[in-house]
This record gives sequence, structure tokens and C-alpha cells, in this order.
Amino acid sequence: MSIVIFGAESFPSIRKVVSYIEEMDEKTIVIDFDKKPSETIAIDFNNNHISQEMLNPSDVTVAWSYEKFSTPEFGDTQEWAREYVTTYGWRGFYKNYTSLLSCPIINSESSKLVCSSKLRQLKIASQIGFKVPPSLLSSNIDAICQWSREQGGAITKSIYARHYPLIGKSKKQQYFFTTKLDEDLMKANAGLIEDFPIFCQKELKKKFEYRLVLVKDEVFSFRIDPSQHSLMATDHRMGLEYFDYEPYEIKDSIKEKVVCFAKQIGLFMGCFDIIQTNDDEYYFLEVNPDGIWDRNDDQIEHAISKKIATELVKLAIDSSRT
Repeated sequence: MSIVIFGAESFPSIRKVVSYIEEMDEKTIVIDFDKKPSETIAIDFNNNHISQEMLNPSDVTVAWSYEKFSTPEFGDTQEWAREYVTTYGWRGFYKNYTSLLSCPIINSESSKLVCSSKLRQLKIASQIGFKVPPSLLSSNIDAICQWSREQGGAITKSIYARHYPLIGKSKKQQYFFTTKLDEDLMKANAGLIEDFPIFCQKELKKKFEYRLVLVKDEVFSFRIDPSQHSLMATDHRMGLEYFDYEPYEIKDSIKEKVVCFAKQIGLFMGCFDIIQTNDDEYYFLEVNPDGIWDRNDDQIEHAISKKIATELVKLAIDSSRT
């Protein structure tokens, strides 16, 4: 029985899961994204033949693909450029390798594909009973501003990249955070904004934000109070240094919808973002199948990593029996 984890051992979440699997007297093999071993796979589908230096796909009983990388997204040196291309080259290699596996994969590529589209996420969430914010995709400034006024205010967020590429030495790359839409600023920068459509949503006045971490059929819930700091008014991530998540039992009806969403797309685990408005309505914002939950895990005595480890072992045992 082989439990294989595709991800970087530099992430504490992976190290914790491995340690809990080992406590159950099972072994894991971590295929580290950040290490570059010599690997070769020879494939002849015509003759049903596969040979490789690494694991034989038929020997893997369950795989966990946790696609987090330590390579910086942007840089200004040749060394960085080489590391960036190398990392994504290995990422492509592992994606192709996992396509050869017939065992259960957490999370499957098909479920991640669904999650890659914000609009698809919102559609599914609405179908299972979540409220979702009205949204707009547009490259027309007049249309965006008019829509924002009709909604009573709007925010914008990225649907294509996580960072803004600053050019020059010693410049820190900026993350794209959810931002309140500023009509005057947009019109003052019209030539820059209309290059491509931007994603906007109705601005919802929020009482609390929630991070829900799903593992199979269990939901671990955490509450964020945005009033803790002014930086958190639009996006709590802007104030990460000023707050901590509060373990909090959210309503069962919300948890049930999260589990239903995951089952509908075949998602085994993921991080869901929910907000509670001032009038106590709950809105689905998005789900990240490879979300970061290590900080949350430490608050609840590693219940998340223990749950992942337990489910991986169960899947491996079930898979080896078939």
C-alpha cells in the first residue's frame, strides 16, 4: 500500500499529515515540488507499457495533490527566471504523472477544474441554496460604474492572477486583494483598466467572515471579525497581522450546503469563504481546493491534519482491497 503526496515538504501542513499517517503505522512517499530528482517515464500506450524511475502508478493506492509552491511568482534575475520555469516544468510533469494513476486522487483534476472558474462556483452554490453576490464581468468603464451605482457599491477581485508584477530591483510583489471599486480612480486610469474585463461583485456590508475547511464530510469552521482593524473592512487578508481566526460552530445548514457543494463536484477537501451580512444573511464567496489551513489547524489541536491523515489511510486500505 502506497500513500503518495504531491507537494512541497516546506509546507507545515504536509509535514503534519505525514507525521499522523506514520503514527498509524503507515508510510507515505512525498513527491516534493521543490526538489528536482532525476525522473524518467517511458510510455507506449499502443503496447500498454509504462516504465519509470519513480513510482509505478499501479503501486499507488491513494494520492493527495496539494499544489503549493515556494517559488516566488515574480522576480528580476536570471536565477529567479530559471527557478520559476523549472518549478512549473516539474508541476507539469507531476500533473501528467498523476493522470496515469487509477487510484483515488485528492483533489481530482476534474473538481479543481470546476473550482478554477469563479462564475461556475457561484452558479453551483446558488443551485444548492446558497445566496451569492450579484456579479459583473466587463471591460467597459461606463458599464461598470453604472452597475456599481445600481448595486449601491461594488468590489473587484482578480480572476486570473494572484500577484501584480512590479518591475525593478528590490521591489516586493503585491498580492491582488479584494478592493472597493472607486469610480473616480477607474476613470482617471481608463487606458489601463479597459485592456481586459474585470470581475466585480455587489459590495455586501458584512458582520463576520468565515473560513470553512472541508475534509470529506466534516467541516471545520472559523470566524473572522472584520471590525478588529480598518484594513479588514473589504478583505480580511489585508489585516493578517492584526487578527486571528476564532474557532466557531457555524449553523448546521451552512455546513450541509458546503458538503453538498463538494459532493456535487467531487471535491474531497477545500477552503470555503462565507460572509454574514449585517442583516444575518449568509453568502457564499468562493472555494479554494488548495487553500492554506495550517494556521486554522494549530488552533484546534491539529484536527484538520489528523482528519486528512485518517481519510488518506482509509482510502488506501479500501483501494488496496479492490
